Amino acid sequence: MRIPTIVMCTLCFASMATQTLCSTKFTIKELSVPKGAKSAIAVSVNARGDVVGYSITPQNSTAGSMSNTRAVLWKDGKLIDLHPSSSATGSRAVAINDKGDVLVSSGYYNAYLWTNGKFRNLGTLPGYPKTLGYALNNKGQVAGVCFTSNGLQKPFIWTNGRMVILKMPPKCDNAEIVGISDQGVVIGRTEIYETRSYWVLWKRQEMNILKMPKVMCLFGMNNKGNATGFNEPNRSKRIAVVWKDGNLKQLKIPKGIRESQGKAINDRGWVAGDAISGAMKYAIVWLPKEVVDLRIPGRDTRAYGINNAGTVVGSFADAKGNLRPVVWTMQPGK
Repeated sequence: MRIPTIVMCTLCFASMATQTLCSTKFTIKELSVPKGAKSAIAVSVNARGDVVGYSITPQNSTAGSMSNTRAVLWKDGKLIDLHPSSSATGSRAVAINDKGDVLVSSGYYNAYLWTNGKFRNLGTLPGYPKTLGYALNNKGQVAGVCFTSNGLQKPFIWTNGRMVILKMPPKCDNAEIVGISDQGVVIGRTEIYETRSYWVLWKRQEMNILKMPKVMCLFGMNNKGNATGFNEPNRSKRIAVVWKDGNLKQLKIPKGIRESQGKAINDRGWVAGDAISGAMKYAIVWLPKEVVDLRIPGRDTRAYGINNAGTVVGSFADAKGNLRPVVWTMQPGK
């Protein structure tokens, strides 16, 4: 299935009682999939509209494993392969900043920064033989995790060739990274193995433990240090949230929606994410006055990234279940 570039008559949940046409319109365009791959996913978009993600070969048509995946960049109508090494088992482009730098992680647990057409291996630290990069800011700083020889994950920040391990709360032995702001502020989650977890903010490498609900998750962070994800207040359903200035705000729940979660947030506070209605999952955007439905009728759709112009990137499943990369572009007038 190949969808043409069309203007969507997007549905709006501004009224919680009814579903009406939104004042905000989007065009939708399917991106190309590399030759030999059945699926591809778009995960991040910068201010120029450059998009990064990864393709998935027929040997592994699922999105969960990094094996048989290849990092890709969609730029100026061209598809550029960003696989960092012929010896790597797989790779994924994780993020792209407004300068066009791309953060790539490989299947051998190496993190790379692609700048001006060249790869730079971020390296490792003594006692930490593997690294994964999770987040990139506009200054070229990277946040991610280092792996110990026994597989434990320690958070790090990389700046101009220097990698520093970030401090964790006492007894914590694992960490995950959500994002890094242009000021170098990092948000992540640390845990004491299978017993307790802490959400942590690192500012100038100083650790601050955040007060968060017990059942929640953050997925995306903007350049101002705000984050989005979901909360499960009653352990019954996921509700999309935004974390800003130390406060957690629940986003509107559209009528007929069972669950929702934010995946990415831009510097204007607009959130792209997913909604679940029945057995179908589809992409939505939370704007200041509207919640916009970006679904492709009859297709499972996901949103993973949004830039400051409101351009959203993600994927949809075709009739055979293959994932197709897609871009939703907000029309002028918003």
